[in-house]
Amino acid sequence: MTLTPRLSIFGGRARLSAVFDRETGFTVNNNDRQNCASALTCIDAFLRSTPILLQAQLWNPYGNNPVAMQSGDFTRWRELNVTVDLPTRLLRIDALHLAFSHASISLQGRNLMLWTRFSGTDPESQPGAGQYGPDRSGIPQNRSWGFRFDLTP
Repeated sequence: MTLTPRLSIFGGRARLSAVFDRETGFTVNNNDRQNCASALTCIDAFLRSTPILLQAQLWNPYGNNPVAMQSGDFTRWRELNVTVDLPTRLLRIDALHLAFSHASISLQGRNLMLWTRFSGTDPESQPGAGQYGPDRSGIPQNRSWGFRFDLTP
């Protein structure tokens, strides 16, 4: 499910838009949890605050551990875009004999926030060959920012 709200303000001279994704109905193997259960090193197995059933499941060094399978449901703020049109009085450069009919500046952000109950790095990450990190289920998506400047003669 995708939600894309848009808002124009100041007579349409400034525009904001965003993209939110919601994905549900799948499970993901949390390799960190699987590995610590196999090696009997999960800290939750030693805490009094951990429910006894979970402690028992964490003391399972054999095969696939049901504790490692977790819901992969998530909501992600995928994109934010803010665009502002520059006033026409700023579009004339008399010293260079230049004049532009339109100019705008934009700021874009990607992968800004992730809401999930999955305890691994990122439920959307896919296993990759030769990756050895804190969670071998993959590298989480990076957050990135971009700046754009548009001129129309």
